[in-house]
Amino acid sequence: MKSFKLFLSFCTLIRSSTTSPDTEECYSEPMASTNLRLWVETEDFGIETQTINFFELELALIRKEGGPYWYLADDGFQGAFYYESDDLGEPRVGAYLYPDFSTAVLGLWEDHVLLQGQATKLVKACRSGESWSLEFGDLSGPNLTYSPPSHFSLGLNAVQSDPFELSTVEVRRSKIEGAENGLFTTRDIISGEVVAFYSGYIINCNMYPRGLDRRVLSAEESLIRDMYYIELDIEREHQLCIDLPFELGNDINRYNATLGHKVNHSFKLSTEFMLFSVHPVLGVIMSLIAIKDIPANQELTVDYGYETEDKSLVANWFLEIWNKYGSEENNDLEEENNELKEDNINDLEKDINDLEEDTNDLVEDTNDLEDTNDLAEDINDLEDTNDLAEDTNDLEDTNDLEEDTNDLEDTNDLEEDTNYLEDTNDLEEDTNDNNPDLYHDEL
Repeated sequence: MKSFKLFLSFCTLIRSSTTSPDTEECYSEPMASTNLRLWVETEDFGIETQTINFFELELALIRKEGGPYWYLADDGFQGAFYYESDDLGEPRVGAYLYPDFSTAVLGLWEDHVLLQGQATKLVKACRSGESWSLEFGDLSGPNLTYSPPSHFSLGLNAVQSDPFELSTVEVRRSKIEGAENGLFTTRDIISGEVVAFYSGYIINCNMYPRGLDRRVLSAEESLIRDMYYIELDIEREHQLCIDLPFELGNDINRYNATLGHKVNHSFKLSTEFMLFSVHPVLGVIMSLIAIKDIPANQELTVDYGYETEDKSLVANWFLEIWNKYGSEENNDLEEENNELKEDNINDLEKDINDLEEDTNDLVEDTNDLEDTNDLAEDINDLEDTNDLAEDTNDLEDTNDLEEDTNDLEDTNDLEEDTNYLEDTNDLEEDTNDNNPDLYHDEL
């Protein structure tokens, strides 16, 4: 099989698509994996996911009716499984996409356990409506199958490189003083991203890793022997650890199945150890997770977390770094305290100046308020004056009305007197007319 095209109806899973079914949007690498990761990280699914317990983590099942099955491991931070069918308990064809959503293993799976497959790379992702189609490149490398490590087996060929690590990290000469080799990035890493894996023999932590070793070793020699010994961060009745013998861990020509053990110590770390539960070949192992964005060609570091209470059990090189770091930390702390004091003094002076300005503004506002009150009083006084003027005018109008009324009454009296006089004259005339003799006598 030279290439694969898998039609993945793993839609953005929006029931009514906003993209026309006839419109196809295609992305080549690196944009293909970038868009797939964006789809996963933004949880742009459109339907509720179903949670399925899978040993040490949960898988989120995403499926639209009639479509394929997607199982996101740890919300996609540990990659994803894809199947075209849901034949639980039966072998089925599918793919596991590593956390970069570019490196993949295609093959036959049963309950997320790899029966047979090979590594490949994503070369194109096309989205049409609510569906994606993925195109992978040529299959490469040896046939792969699930083969977990144990206390007597590494689980796989010790020099069989991991396909994900091949595109993410490599071992080079370390830039750290006193160190030999170190682990470097070969591409830009995003904070929270898996950068490398850490595996070896799986043993009981309470069991002495070299039970039949009769040599009497110094503390320094014991530390060298147990250099690549790390707890497997998993809850069990008996705590499990990963142990990689020094002769293997110190020589990448003898062991390079995983490279996480090559990371050097620093208190100014860029990664941290974290459990990884879905490695397609090794299963449950440890991994290195970036705690910040890391550019390509950068040496990775991690805090080994050695206990320093009993210094006889701690390597001299670690104590030297610890003391140096403590001294640097104290100097940095003193500088930070001085900077903090200066900042506090500057802030206090600024606050005082601001308070003075606010006080002056308040005084000005108070004066303005008093002026406003005076103006309001003047306005009220003016209104009272206007009211008084109106009342005066009203009073004058009342007096004029009274005068007019009196004049009218005088007029009426005059008219009455005139009428009375006229009546008197008329009476005299009538009297004279009726008594002419009287009139003559008078004459």
